[in-house]
Amino acid sequence: MLVHWSHPLDAEGSIYVDPGYLPFVDEVQPQLVQVGFYGCIFWAFAHVPEAVRGAIQGALPGDGNRKACGQWFENLNNELHRRGIKVVGHFDVEYHVTGLINGPQGPREGFFKFYNELWDEKEFGPKPVKDPLELLQRKADGTPFVIEHLKGYSPWPLYHGCMINPHWRTVLKAFVKQGIERGVDGFIANYFYREGCMCQWCVRGFKDYLRQRYRPAELRRKFGIEDLHKHQFVEIVGRYQPDNMTPLRFEQLRFTSIAMKNAYDDVFIAYGRSLKPDLILAQWLHGHYTPAPGDERLMLPPELWAKGEDYLWYS
Repeated sequence: MLVHWSHPLDAEGSIYVDPGYLPFVDEVQPQLVQVGFYGCIFWAFAHVPEAVRGAIQGALPGDGNRKACGQWFENLNNELHRRGIKVVGHFDVEYHVTGLINGPQGPREGFFKFYNELWDEKEFGPKPVKDPLELLQRKADGTPFVIEHLKGYSPWPLYHGCMINPHWRTVLKAFVKQGIERGVDGFIANYFYREGCMCQWCVRGFKDYLRQRYRPAELRRKFGIEDLHKHQFVEIVGRYQPDNMTPLRFEQLRFTSIAMKNAYDDVFIAYGRSLKPDLILAQWLHGHYTPAPGDERLMLPPELWAKGEDYLWYS
């Protein structure tokens, strides 16, 4: 395997758009390469000239022409296939939903400009929702989770799509279809960052999870939940919290791990392999074991762990 991750923060260290890339591949003679972007990074930035020339240089070729950028990846895949090499593309599933959401024009720039103005139903099918803000992870007060500034990634704030939201999965499926049409043999999906989302889909999903797992008396005894239907959670954590875990938080983390795996299976295994049965699949996860576990599927039951995936990848 040859891996070329042209990271926005380290573009000069791994630029596969360099003319020397294919001659280097010819020397290395790999069976498989991980190269190219097909998830949120592509659709948020490929149409933005200043992003392609600046922070995302090295990850996306071109000058802000989305179709030309997509064609460049397709041409690269064809060149690699001509050499008998399989291609696995990077696919970020929740991160890099970037742009501006406030103002008289509503959500705009970055991903929001793509969704509002550039979404072609002939390419992607009908939009699942009219307002792209309905796709985002939400805090308990209803406002979106946001990273106001992350140097090197985006000129705008970064938001997170919610994979537990079926409408967001519809968007991701449209991107999967595009990637397969551009010739990838598989996807390695990353940034499974559920930031404790409290959108209607996460709240409903967690209540259904508890309802299936515990009887009312057990909910009362273990978690102090008197009436699950009426109960209002103040949080549904998505990450391990060092020295601050409770029985309920562990249950929330287990729900997160299972729900995210189910969402991944829906998008990539069920849908992706319905289009391409031999689609190679993996998850790019993180092993932040010091000072606390950071594995995004930390609480996933053994019978679901990596089920249906072709290889394991930890950063």
